[in-house]
Amino acid sequence: MDGILNLNKPAGITSFKAVSKVRRIAGVDKVGHAGTLDPFATGVLPVMLGKATRVAEYCLDHAKTYRAQITLGNETDTLDITGNIIATAETTHITLQLAESVIGMFTGVIQQIPPVFSALKLDGRRMYQMAREGLNPEPASRSVSIYKLQIISFQLPILTIDVTCSRGTYIRSLARDIGLALKSRGYLSKLERTEYGPLDIASSVCLDDIDEQNGEDLIKSNLLPLDTVLGHLSAINLTQEEAGLVANGGSIYRQDMPGTGNTWRAYDENGSLAALLVSGQAPDWYKPRKVFVGASQP
Repeated sequence: MDGILNLNKPAGITSFKAVSKVRRIAGVDKVGHAGTLDPFATGVLPVMLGKATRVAEYCLDHAKTYRAQITLGNETDTLDITGNIIATAETTHITLQLAESVIGMFTGVIQQIPPVFSALKLDGRRMYQMAREGLNPEPASRSVSIYKLQIISFQLPILTIDVTCSRGTYIRSLARDIGLALKSRGYLSKLERTEYGPLDIASSVCLDDIDEQNGEDLIKSNLLPLDTVLGHLSAINLTQEEAGLVANGGSIYRQDMPGTGNTWRAYDENGSLAALLVSGQAPDWYKPRKVFVGASQP
């Protein structure tokens, strides 16, 4: 069973536990996911089964869209609803007009300080582990991209926004920074990932619907092909001879490679994804980075 399951993760469980349930019901050993959702968060979680685990890294390149609920007036140590309140500020001065003026500050390429309670490493250790030990790690600021940010609703103390962003963006940090920009405080009280590249919440499969009785059939009928998340890579069609070379790890010579990237989808004469190619050592030579020959298609 090879393919991608567009899973709708419920609140209250980790992404790891969600994947574990899919693995058990599907009866597949190799199952993973692309892009962790915190336990309190819900929404689109791409689950990779079988050979699809080999394209998970390319899924991470896609933009993600979230609906985020920010509670203004308080800030927590985790920057979300699961943490303890560490700061309080006034909110009575905040209006919709003020919120709209502030939102514009957070679009484009911005500098963001990740949460202390995160899986990022500092001096070789996970920061959340250091924070739990009271070591007060200081994460460095980094650049992230916010492609789109808009207010969905506003009623104090709740500000709800939709945000489309690059990999590496922490919506918890965004909630904190918006609160500070409003001369108040803020934390993330609810989060739903509504889009992840080509995957959206409307076409997702709810984890609760995957049960012992018909869960395996439900997974099989909703599996997406491996190349669903590879649409941002240019594609070529291989000749029969080229497909044979690639299947055995050999390089091919091409002077007409499309696009400007450094990775290409390569399809065999049957239209099946055969491999992902990258530039070889010599000009116009391309070698397989990943080979999918024989991969079943859902």
